Amino acid sequence: MNRRKTLASLAAGTAALVAPIAAHAGTSDAKLIGLCARFTDLEKKKRAIYATGPDTLEADRRKEAVIAPLHEEQEAILDRIVDIKAVTVEGLKARLRMIMVYEPSCIDAPQGWDDDMVGAQLTDMQRVIS
Repeated sequence: MNRRKTLASLAAGTAALVAPIAAHAGTSDAKLIGLCARFTDLEKKKRAIYATGPDTLEADRRKEAVIAPLHEEQEAILDRIVDIKAVTVEGLKARLRMIMVYEPSCIDAPQGWDDDMVGAQLTDMQRVIS
């Protein structure tokens, strides 16, 4: 990735993080909402990278090299997200949007009763509060 694209990507990421926080600055869930938005943005970028180019071993290696720092940032964000308790419906919505973009296996390919119950709860919540 060249320097200009890297800087543009960083600027876009910063804007994606700041906009949701600014929109909810007066709420106690502002940090959670911003972090969930950033996690979601990174997940969408990773999926877009995976979807490009040929499916060869060499292409996959190049994609992984680009995706690795995005994944590392997601890990750091997720560590913060799980420590924050949502206290408003907007905080719950932000967390739910993030989870649903990530497409948890409990919805796509449930592996037992636990997954069935959690998947049903998530899809119900999405239908009711989104």
